[in-house]
Amino acid sequence: MQRLFTTAALAGLALSCADGPAPSFEETVGESPVVELPFDEGDEAPGAAEFDEDEVRLGLPTWSIDQLERAQPGDVVQVGDYSVLVPPPGRGVTLIAERHDGTHQSIHLVTRQDGRVVQVEETHHEGTQLPSVTPSLPDGALGAPTTPAACADGAYALSGFSWKKPLAWWFKAAATPRTLNAGKVEGSLRRGAAALTSLHNNCGRTDRMSGTHVYKGRTTRGTNFVWTGTVGCGNPDDFNVVSFGFLDGATLALTCSWWWEGGEAAEMDMRFDKDVRWSTSSSVPLACQRSFMMDSVGTHEFGHAFGLDHVRGDSHAALTMTPYSKPCSLGPKTLGLGDIRGLKTLYP
Repeated sequence: MQRLFTTAALAGLALSCADGPAPSFEETVGESPVVELPFDEGDEAPGAAEFDEDEVRLGLPTWSIDQLERAQPGDVVQVGDYSVLVPPPGRGVTLIAERHDGTHQSIHLVTRQDGRVVQVEETHHEGTQLPSVTPSLPDGALGAPTTPAACADGAYALSGFSWKKPLAWWFKAAATPRTLNAGKVEGSLRRGAAALTSLHNNCGRTDRMSGTHVYKGRTTRGTNFVWTGTVGCGNPDDFNVVSFGFLDGATLALTCSWWWEGGEAAEMDMRFDKDVRWSTSSSVPLACQRSFMMDSVGTHEFGHAFGLDHVRGDSHAALTMTPYSKPCSLGPKTLGLGDIRGLKTLYP
């Protein structure tokens, strides 16, 4: 059995942290060969690809967040609609979920060396707020009547871990729903990761960060999510994989991160709901009503993979790391002031 949390072997050169816009897919790599599918991207089609990779873990001891003193490594801790397997001593796990309705949920746990399982709280930095604008929030989402503009809002939140090496990740292209072109999804994901490492913004800032990522290519490996009665984070396998798959019908995307006690990231896996209407267009389609933009949600999820948490969305809705994921919006693919400050705090 493979040892948990062994540092993954990393190869290849990290993408450099350049000023200005994030490099386009065409500028960074050659497009992988794909088969064009006979329907328009973003259209809903019956029978979206069934790529459930969830490993069933029923019958394990399951505890609530108020029962952590009873939890042991390998047990399940459930919080609302999500769960995590308790990691071994000296390891931590973070689950962050975005939901269709603009709500979100997170779990942050660490097993201390003495075996105690402890909840870890994210840290919030409200930052400087300058002139306000009217936010655009999802239908039904609660929010303040005004929110600072992205370049005037310095708020950020941290999950408690960061990468000490390039984040090397793979894409499971075979899990791409039939309504999408895998090569275009690949491009959206790469642009999202590059937006983080290049600090892509429209604020006129030329900041740099030390964190980098390396796209390793396509893989047949799955993501380490489990089904315990709720979807959640399982055990890591030393590979950082992005994929589509089953969630729960209400979750848009889910990112699991595993880390060492002390805050060094060890692995991340990311899953997008295969049954959502997605678009990989670089501009919002004219008739767009319900499509979620891969560039936007991908950038947001890579923010979680790099250690950013959700800001308080009711007052920071213009930032990339707001929890309010909204259809037909490309705003989050461009970082705001707080997103930049958070990344520079983690990766000076």
